[in-house]
Amino acid sequence: MRIDRNEKIITLSSSEAFQIAAKKNYYMTQAFMEQAGLEVPKVPPKAILDYQRVELKDRVDYLISPFARSLPENQKWSIEKWKELCKVFPDKIFGVLGNSKYDERNIWQNEKNVVPLYDYHFNTVCNYFINSKALISLVTGTSHLAFHLGVKNILLTNQNMTWGNNPDAIKITDYIPNIKVEQVIEKL
Repeated sequence: MRIDRNEKIITLSSSEAFQIAAKKNYYMTQAFMEQAGLEVPKVPPKAILDYQRVELKDRVDYLISPFARSLPENQKWSIEKWKELCKVFPDKIFGVLGNSKYDERNIWQNEKNVVPLYDYHFNTVCNYFINSKALISLVTGTSHLAFHLGVKNILLTNQNMTWGNNPDAIKITDYIPNIKVEQVIEKL
């Protein structure tokens, strides 16, 4: 990532920022600030995101983000449990965030209260976030987006360092494959 500021070019490296975060227990925005030579605030800063309001095709109550290609299996929750969570609330609509290139869409076809939200533009995704009651997710880019948008995030996480965990999330830190649906329901 490159940031131009008053003719000074700052080159940022995710790997270097990760190393800083590991040493100092920083969230990623704090680590990038230190890498750039900026003063690091005690509270992780939120980005000001530039997106436009758009009319949404579907109304959703909750967003779920069950897919995470970069996470190991011991940091994922089974699709069956995600489906079970949705079935507990038949009167609520769950929007599932995904990418049709990597995430199977057909697995939701028999779920009456689940709307696949795949491949949407950033503006649309942001609008779904700010119009939902919460995001339920693993540690992914969606949990980071929830942080920056100020959206409630129920986060299933086994990661014990600050780097990837949404600082504002309501965290469930039990071994993720063993997390019970009831534990997530308690946090909603």
